[in-house]
Amino acid sequence: MLFKSSVDQAINVYNALSDAYSKFIRINDSWKVVERMEERDVVSWTTLITAYAQIQECEKAMEILSVMRAEEVTPNKFTFASILVTFEAKKAFNKIGDPDIVSWTAIISDYAQHGLFGDAIQLFEDRDHGGMADEGLSFFQSKEELVPEMEQYTR
Repeated sequence: MLFKSSVDQAINVYNALSDAYSKFIRINDSWKVVERMEERDVVSWTTLITAYAQIQECEKAMEILSVMRAEEVTPNKFTFASILVTFEAKKAFNKIGDPDIVSWTAIISDYAQHGLFGDAIQLFEDRDHGGMADEGLSFFQSKEELVPEMEQYTR
């Protein structure tokens, strides 16, 4: 039992290190950490899959999913969500003929929430050629007379 808990602790430490590297877009370092692990779990693989999906390297993410399954580690909903969110958001947005400000805001927010900051900024800049920044600034300036109450800060 002591050995098993030591192995579990080692996996947790390696997973945390791999995750830290991936958050700083140091995916090669994240991959090296996972490669050195004697035993990998679903978190180990999902960290890598998420990292590659976030930089739009979906083919690499799918390759890692294949290796994960070959090692008989079962993907979970987070594993699949990491890959699908990139494909689905882009696919849905591209089906909209003439996206309005709500559609643009939704796709930009979705990208940002999933760590696709470069894509979010690029979409914002693409849309801004239509004056979105000016429209947003005008909206916020029109709301200047609203002063938040203390209870709004605490929610």
